[in-house]
Amino acid sequence: MLEPRSVRASVALAAYAEPLLEGRRVIVFGDSSSGLAEQLVERGARIVHVYDPDASRVAESAVKNTSRSVAIAPLGDAGLALRDGAFDLGLVEDLTLTGPAQSVLKKLRRALSPRGVALIAAPNPEVRTRLLPGGPSFDSVLDYYQLYDAAAVEFEHVRMLGQTPFVGFAVVDFACEGAPEPSLDTAFMPGGAEEPEWFIALASDIPLRLDEFQIVQLPLGVLGSQPKSSSASAEMHASRETERRQRERIADLEAEVADLGGQLKTARTRDPNAEELIALRAEVAKRERWGAELEARAQVADARADEAEAESEALRRDLEREREALGEPLRALEAQVAALRDELGRVSGEKHELLERLARQDQRIAALTAVESEKEGSELDSLEAQLKARGHELRRLEAELRGAERVGRELLEELTRVSVLNAEVAADLEAARWSLSLQGGSEDAEAQLERARAALQQRLVLETQVGRSRIEPQA
Repeated sequence: MLEPRSVRASVALAAYAEPLLEGRRVIVFGDSSSGLAEQLVERGARIVHVYDPDASRVAESAVKNTSRSVAIAPLGDAGLALRDGAFDLGLVEDLTLTGPAQSVLKKLRRALSPRGVALIAAPNPEVRTRLLPGGPSFDSVLDYYQLYDAAAVEFEHVRMLGQTPFVGFAVVDFACEGAPEPSLDTAFMPGGAEEPEWFIALASDIPLRLDEFQIVQLPLGVLGSQPKSSSASAEMHASRETERRQRERIADLEAEVADLGGQLKTARTRDPNAEELIALRAEVAKRERWGAELEARAQVADARADEAEAESEALRRDLEREREALGEPLRALEAQVAALRDELGRVSGEKHELLERLARQDQRIAALTAVESEKEGSELDSLEAQLKARGHELRRLEAELRGAERVGRELLEELTRVSVLNAEVAADLEAARWSLSLQGGSEDAEAQLERARAALQQRLVLETQVGRSRIEPQA
């Protein structure tokens, strides 16, 4: 667990970021007990969300927090999940104490809007003596170049700044005419300034420039026993209240001076050499000196107020110029958005119409498919029945053909046998005839031969008819 550390040096960071705070949403990664969030609200921030890596410190600070403009939560992905692009300004009090540098900067970039600005601070590891006691430790060293490289990964524009301690005195003329012109004498410093205690990266995705040189004056008490950071705000309120009382006192003194002047005139008319006249003159001179001192202080306060008002007016003018510069592109973008919406509506209508047509086509295809399936089914059944009938007929014809072939073979064999027999009989008859002719047989023998031949011929006819009768039933 991280030990509590003094981050009071971050009040200078809040003062430097004041031009970016008015009415903005700010996210802070750092010590929730440092009082930086209250400083940011005091300088104009609308809402400040503080994300602290120390869970126990978050619980303690949340209990003590009474401001509706300040929210405190532990630093983690769960708390930042719904905060993408929600903030205008991001502050990292000490990048070496909030976790891995690249992971923290990635979370910070995701939480900022496209025009958001980040101020990322890291202690200079080469400085050992610091202006404020209780400075940061170096659990994770991050030098100038490492800080720049880490910020450049997440942001397009990065400017490096140095926070240098300033120790000295201001010599002010209380009765000068007009606002005093400040002058800076650095002759006592060999290099013109102390070595930077902190490196600060000013990072954004748009070009941005703040003051190139700013001196932030702190109350003398911060060098002592480390008072609560909210005491600076209390002292500021006390200073403003003192200025208001001094102005009222100046008005009262001017009235008293006028009254004393009237009394002086009365005393002169009554007795020019009276002791009362001398006392009144002394009192008038004393009060005039006092009034001059108070007036000088009031003029200094007026000058500061005028400077602040001038800065505010300059910022307002810059904002108006920026709005004017963005006005025409914004209107063009709005026109493009309107045109795109119209086009989207037309495309949506066409899409709806096409979907309806497609649905109707699907219905027609389904109906035709059902009819075609039914028709094909009936035709297929008919064809199958015909094929089965023809198959039976074909098998019957094949059987009959095999029977006819068998009968034909038998008939052929029988005809062959009959032919052989007929040939033998004819040969016998011819031999008998030749024998008879040679022997000079009688006519009776001839007649017998003719009868035998006729019988043979009749037998052949009968056998032929029997063969035909055997073939016809098979066919």
